[in-house]
Amino acid sequence: MHRHARFWFFALLVCLLAARAAGAAETAGPKPADLWTGDWLTVCDNTGSCRTAGYNADGAERLITLSFYREAGAQAKVAGLWFAIYRGSDEPLPEGGSLRIDGKPLTRNEILTPQEIAALLEALKRGSSITWAAEGGPVWQLSSNGALAALRFMDDYQQRSGTPSALIDKGRSRRPVRAPAAVPKIQAAAATAREQRRVLAHSDPQFAALREMLEKKENANKWRLDGCDVFSHDEWRTITLDPLTSNLTLAEIPCAHTGFNSHNAYAVLTRDLNHVVDVIDSHITNDYGLDEQGVLTITGYWKETAPGDGQSWETWVWTGRRFVLASKSNSGMARGFDGFADTPPWEFTQHTSQVLPPKKKRRSGKP
Repeated sequence: MHRHARFWFFALLVCLLAARAAGAAETAGPKPADLWTGDWLTVCDNTGSCRTAGYNADGAERLITLSFYREAGAQAKVAGLWFAIYRGSDEPLPEGGSLRIDGKPLTRNEILTPQEIAALLEALKRGSSITWAAEGGPVWQLSSNGALAALRFMDDYQQRSGTPSALIDKGRSRRPVRAPAAVPKIQAAAATAREQRRVLAHSDPQFAALREMLEKKENANKWRLDGCDVFSHDEWRTITLDPLTSNLTLAEIPCAHTGFNSHNAYAVLTRDLNHVVDVIDSHITNDYGLDEQGVLTITGYWKETAPGDGQSWETWVWTGRRFVLASKSNSGMARGFDGFADTPPWEFTQHTSQVLPPKKKRRSGKP
């Protein structure tokens, strides 16, 4: 092999390996998982931390929820909280009430102590009644439907089942439990978002060619572009193009607009619009721009159509090569907490990361 050819071959190989290593760092950690069962759910994130929560039965007028949170690791402690309200009302709860197990007062404090958490876990194992009530007053009933399955799911995900640290099925096994994974770091890159913007109208000759190319990409990776508003509604028949680098462009494609939500699909294209480099694998993304640190982010928000139903959030960050998932979470079942629609009682993290702001360019020349 010619000396110069050999040099460029190894240079390209180094770049490919570096890109692969960077991608691995961005996605390191256990795969997020969740279980929704009965009136309970558990969501575990990419660091190994899990949140389990139970609610009142669906349709109840007096709303109550109980949550347990635990990080991965043999020594990780369990945190517990409960919360109760009237459906759709800011009316305060009756005075003198308390959280109760089989009618016996346990605590009035929403933040639970280790002893109270242990008592509640034992009560769930026995199938005891967990309520909030004041003497002679109305009762807030926590459902136990799905509780044991949700708690076992947390134990299984954190590899605690059969060990002394398990919540439900304790045992004497000395096998190691899942260790906490480090929060992945994402190095954000500078971009020229919202500069030199171009809006591609339906009448533009490039629109049809770009649509055909995107649909081919959709068929290849099940991107599900069919049915997007941009291809069926005159009001939304435009594609917005913003340059990312000297050779890459971000395309924003209107997909769904309802009374509650909007969704735009996003794709990274070559500047000549002849190739799809990457697509954002999400069905809730709806906006993008620079945050206060100059990081180009694509954000997503989705709210279920029924009042008080769950919400979902996502953030994707530009790394100079592609957009990487930086955060993902949801509000769980919500179960009628419509009075707290903007601030639901719990946020269930599915994916988390630490985003490093774009590196500042060094100035050339003498200071």
